[in-house]
Amino acid sequence: MSSTDNVDIYKKALYMIFSQSDVNSNMTSIFSTIEDYMWLKLITISPNTNYTLSSLQDMVVKECGPHHFCPPGKISLLYFKLLLFIQKFEMAIDYLMSDHMRPFKLEGIHYAIVLHEYGVLREPEGDAVNKLPLLSSLPSNNMKKDHLNFVYLIREYVRGFAHIYPEDAIAYYCLLDTQFKREYIQRLVVETRDHHLLLGQFKNQTYVPGMLEKLGFSPVEIFTIMMNASKDYDKHSLIDKALNLLFLARQYNEINQLKNKQTIDANILNIMIRELSQLQVLELPQQRELLHMADRIQKENLAFEPTPAYNRFEKLIQLINFFQIQSRDPVQALSIMRSLQIVPFHHQDVKNCVDRYYHELSEGIRRRVSEILQATLSCLERTTNRISKGEMRAIISSLGNFSNQINSYLQPHIHRQIIDMQQRLINH
Repeated sequence: MSSTDNVDIYKKALYMIFSQSDVNSNMTSIFSTIEDYMWLKLITISPNTNYTLSSLQDMVVKECGPHHFCPPGKISLLYFKLLLFIQKFEMAIDYLMSDHMRPFKLEGIHYAIVLHEYGVLREPEGDAVNKLPLLSSLPSNNMKKDHLNFVYLIREYVRGFAHIYPEDAIAYYCLLDTQFKREYIQRLVVETRDHHLLLGQFKNQTYVPGMLEKLGFSPVEIFTIMMNASKDYDKHSLIDKALNLLFLARQYNEINQLKNKQTIDANILNIMIRELSQLQVLELPQQRELLHMADRIQKENLAFEPTPAYNRFEKLIQLINFFQIQSRDPVQALSIMRSLQIVPFHHQDVKNCVDRYYHELSEGIRRRVSEILQATLSCLERTTNRISKGEMRAIISSLGNFSNQINSYLQPHIHRQIIDMQQRLINH
């Protein structure tokens, strides 16, 4: 081809671009890549000619197809790029997710997310989403067009790691519309082994938020997910998990609504022990509901045997009673504390109380020993007229020996308070 011919053909290309005419001319000799050729075709599309985007799409998809741009046995992104050029976004993602393009499936997922976020994907809606494959041809504006099932794409991708990396799974589910986001997150909550990781918990009297809260879910949304998941557990007779969620939601009255009540007894004690240990962090109405439930367990007995778990449960109830009455009835409060045997009232009880502290008491009670000692000392100071000086000195001495042996676990002022009280008794 002569230089004159070259100039003429470039002039012709410019003429085609500016006039948007003669679009069927063969211009392949002036392009080094197929992408440049496609850009020329895109530029020459005009509503004033018969050459439309549909014409270009038919040429790439129907006349050529993927094998024209990617020979058998090879893997190339060229056809995918061309589908993006001609705005066949749904087909582009489906191609990248095909078995032939297996090495690029991860890219396919995230290209789909970008196109979804920009709102350029046609997606099926409603209940049909759960039945349709990844790509389907559905009516749109009186003609059938490709629709990409974005919900299906995310669901199938997340399925492979949801239980190993639930935080990542939730982040992907958050890309879906509200209906499906709630459905799949609720399903993840139902299937997870660690509700606290997703929904939060009280730990060492401090609230630790879960993943849902960290990702911006409102308290109402989290509460709805918990309640729906607990109903699902109850429906499938998974009472221990239903109970855990109801306690986590602080919905103690709902426990009476569970359908499979006969299996509650075997699971509720340990949960009650955990909840009663956190009683002081609850709001007053929740405290009342929890204590009412504990009272019902005691009165109805629920066929409990005197197991270690039930003994711990009763000990917690007694301890709660101690704190509730110690300000108005110190004599009765001291009687309760003597029966609990958490702190010694006689010299011979010191060793047993120390052993019990390290080996028998629950974590919830051990954390409160400083408060227990302080409240006991307060009760003793208000009952000096009812206890002889000799007995009072013996009690304070026993408490001092006990606090010395667990001093590293006490608040610093407790031991000083015991010493001060001993000194006052000596000087009195």
